[in-house]
Amino acid sequence: MKMFIKKRNKMRRHQGLLTPEAQEKLNAIRVQSIYSCQCHGDGDLYEVDSAGKTFVVNLDLKRCGCNMWEITGIPCQHAICCILKRRLRVEDFVDPFYHKSTYMKAYELSVEPMPRQDHWEKTEQPALDPPKLVV
Repeated sequence: MKMFIKKRNKMRRHQGLLTPEAQEKLNAIRVQSIYSCQCHGDGDLYEVDSAGKTFVVNLDLKRCGCNMWEITGIPCQHAICCILKRRLRVEDFVDPFYHKSTYMKAYELSVEPMPRQDHWEKTEQPALDPPKLVV
């Protein structure tokens, strides 16, 4: 219960669309993209040269040839290069999983408080054993 309240209160004070952790990761990738990518194209389809390789980026479908965007939900350096070229907000291309509003929904419900174990009701039932480990 204490953990839920602490996390909820911390996030209420946070300003921004994304959670602090997601924003920090996005900022690191953004810096990386500025120094390592060259973007060619317009609209939603781009060809990005990075470290001697070429990647195809589709901003509309939120896809890149490196597959990191699809795997993580956070735009990769190649996609960020294209997003910045179009002068769009990079945060708008992050999966809603990382949004502050999604985080707040996860912690909006209260957890019922529980008494200490010595206050639990005694029963005649046998004690529960942990599940058997299957390797």
